[in-house]
Amino acid sequence: LPVAEITFRSPAAEEAIRLARQHCPDVLIAAGTVLTSEQVFKAKNAGADFIV
Repeated sequence: LPVAEITFRSPAAEEAIRLARQHCPDVLIAAGTVLTSEQVFKAKNAGADFIV
């Protein structure tokens, strides 16, 4: 099962999710270490498949 987790411990997380989604469309992208509702919004809009 191709899955990648990108954590929100970096300001670059949103862009990293967007790029991963663009370049690896068959991989499930998880947004990890999501602590705020703003991060949930950013992760979902960037293309995360699920949030941890």
